[in-house]
Amino acid sequence: MKEIKVVGDIREGKFQPALTRNPIVDTALINQFCDHLSDWLTAHHLAYPVSAVTCFFSNG
Repeated sequence: MKEIKVVGDIREGKFQPALTRNPIVDTALINQFCDHLSDWLTAHHLAYPVSAVTCFFSNG
């Protein structure tokens, strides 16, 4: 089954360490985005699960 994952280093990355500098608010914003995306997909008859994941990139 296909799945949509919102991936990034928003919570603890070196490129954009935080959206608001408040981890609780950042998590709520990311979850709200995922909820809105899921609602939009459902409204367009696209049944894909949406989840937020943190991804850490290494240079090695």
